[in-house]
Order: sequence, then C-alpha cells, then structure tokens
Amino acid sequence: MPVRQDNQGLNGTKHIQTYAKVIGIQTGIMVQQLNYHDVKRMVEIPSSDEDEVEALDDDPLAEILVDALDDLASETERCEIKPLGAIGALFDTGDLQRSLKPKLLMAVSLRGGVSVDGCLVQCLFTRDDALSTTLFTQSYCAQHGLPRFDARWGFIDVVASRKAPCGALLVLTAVLNAARARLQGVCAVAVTTGGNTLLRALNFTSHPFREDGAQRHMCYLRLPADLSFTHVKRKLHFDGDKEIVESFCWREPLSARAKSPVIGRC
Repeated sequence: MPVRQDNQGLNGTKHIQTYAKVIGIQTGIMVQQLNYHDVKRMVEIPSSDEDEVEALDDDPLAEILVDALDDLASETERCEIKPLGAIGALFDTGDLQRSLKPKLLMAVSLRGGVSVDGCLVQCLFTRDDALSTTLFTQSYCAQHGLPRFDARWGFIDVVASRKAPCGALLVLTAVLNAARARLQGVCAVAVTTGGNTLLRALNFTSHPFREDGAQRHMCYLRLPADLSFTHVKRKLHFDGDKEIVESFCWREPLSARAKSPVIGRC
C-alpha cells in the first residue's frame, strides 16, 4: 500500500536521509563534508588574525575552498557572517579545537558548471565568546526551560548560502550527522531573521535573547524527538515530491506485525 506523507514512521533518520539524497539529485547539489584534519591540511591560519585564513599551495581544493568561503561572507547593520572566521577559530591547531570535532560542509552546485553556493561549520557545543554561547549556563537554561546544552549537543556555528535550497540542505545534513553520532540534539545561535526563519522551518525551537543590545535567537532541535519529515518536506519541496514519497521510495508494510510502520525502497 502507498504511504501517506504524514505517516509518523517517516520521521526516522534513515527516511529523512533518503529524502535529503533525493533533494540533492533533484537540485544538482552535492554536500561535501570535510573534518578537522581535512581542513587543517589545506589552510594556514595566522595567529594574529583568524579571519585571514590562507590556502596552502599543495591542494587544488584549498584555493577553491578559501575563495568560496570568502565570497559567502555577508554583512548587515546588525551582524557579520564570516565563514572564514569560523574556520580560523575552530580549525586552528589546539587540543580544544580537535575535541570539538568541527566539520565544514559545502553545498556544491553541479549544474551550469561547478560552484560552491553554501557552507556550514558545525562542532560540539561549548560555552565560548567566539560562539556567542557563554550566556547558556546550566542555571540560565534551567531558568528559561531550555535543554541542558553541553558536549552531548551539536552546534552550528555558521551557515551561509546564496542559492536555495543550499542553506536548508546543509542544516539538514548537520542534523543527520548529529543523529548518527547519537547526540542529544543540535543548536545554533541565529543572528539574522533569515537564519531564525530557516531553523524554525525545520522544526527548531527558537528562544530569543539579547547580546550586546542586538536581538539573537538560540534555536535547538532535540533528537530524535523533533525530527519531522513533514517540516523537512515542506521546506525542501519540488514538483513531483508527493509521488516520490507515496509511490516510489516508501510503502506501508504488508504485515501488521512488521517492526517498522514504513518500508524504504530507495
């Protein structure tokens, strides 16, 4: 039997990961993931200025990476989004940086040539000025009804994109990474209205706070409780997505005694 799009069984990590792959195929976007050592081998980070990250000469991807992240930087009257600043802070040499297990995710568009149209930097949560997370002590979280953020949570430091749906696909990939690592959830400090809107669209809960007089939002998604196929599909939709879900990639089990309410076949 065909599976309905609102079937709660689709909220599982493997089903959402399948849908993310379909979105990548449909949009021509490949998400490339680089860990701490991958990035560290390609860049030089001067100790005097974390924003002045330079590409090393012995890797052709290094120059592409640095130029693309520099192009994705943006600035408004309220804030600055600097992907290279996140690279400088989280991929520098040091025990702390390695312990946070940072990753760089790049959204590579494969249609009409190859271009990097989005990036995301994620790590394990820690309270640090550079991450704008020092406010979220155990007492503050308890007082405001927030989860107890610690190293069992993933943290999205920066997400930047110039073409939809790169940003949403990158955030979804970061969430799936955290789910596979059996973390308790994913959180991020949204410094722009657009970032807050994106995270809420993917079922993150948003907590407003102020930092240096500016409005910010701590957004968080508990795993696996807040994983929502409905929210993912609503944000990452395309013509024919209903048929893909209900006819091609999933079906209901043939037996009432089946362990799963949804059977994947993609």
